[in-house]
Amino acid sequence: MAARLTVSHPLVEENSNQVAVEKGPLVYCVESNDADIETLDDLLITPDTRFEEKSYEIAGREIQVLEGELYAHNRVDYDRDALYQTLHYKGIHKLPVRLIPYFAWDNRGYGEMRIWLPVAYPVK
Repeated sequence: MAARLTVSHPLVEENSNQVAVEKGPLVYCVESNDADIETLDDLLITPDTRFEEKSYEIAGREIQVLEGELYAHNRVDYDRDALYQTLHYKGIHKLPVRLIPYFAWDNRGYGEMRIWLPVAYPVK
């Protein structure tokens, strides 16, 4: 069974242009431990992203995770504490990530977690 990208109803405005990754009945999420990036807010997923299922241990239990590559913003001269600032776009780069089943999150220390990921549509 392949992983799929799921969209929410358009009235759920917080999820506009975002998708969740699901496989079978499971919803997956990404935690700070699973992406080498300053903040998960900088991650982007494309509709053609492919994942590979692997075994991984969390809290002494072996679970099935999804590994693949997402995209990340290249941040330069960006102040995360500023309320507003000029956008300095420096492109995006691929980043290996691991998605874990939602039921297993928050077992490896403090950090961010995201289910809904912004979609980047490739130019064709």
